[in-house]
Amino acid sequence: MHASDVKPIKRLPGVNGTLELYPDHVCLKWSRLQRLFHFGEKPLSVANRDITGVEMFVGQNALTNEFMRLSIRRGKKRSLIVIFQRRHHNTAMQVRDMLDDLVTNRDVLPVVRALQDEARK
Repeated sequence: MHASDVKPIKRLPGVNGTLELYPDHVCLKWSRLQRLFHFGEKPLSVANRDITGVEMFVGQNALTNEFMRLSIRRGKKRSLIVIFQRRHHNTAMQVRDMLDDLVTNRDVLPVVRALQDEARK
């Protein structure tokens, strides 16, 4: 199986791009506007082992978006921010919990397998 054949476990659509969670890495695919802003930058991929923290920030009112910040151990970027709309809050919570489990070194293999089985249905 090629790397391009692997489907994300979870996908979080955001304002600045789409965050995709894979078994071994996280990928942020920039939105069209962000690609222009970043001069056509390719999707940003970070190995799960390089993520050291996950924080969620909830908007103070109905007009503000929420966002998630991933702290990264290596590379030129030290944090990755994904801005998402309130309607994607539940998906963001699931992604945050899964990444938090990875960061705290708990066994998430049963969770990953359950989500993969769910995606196949």
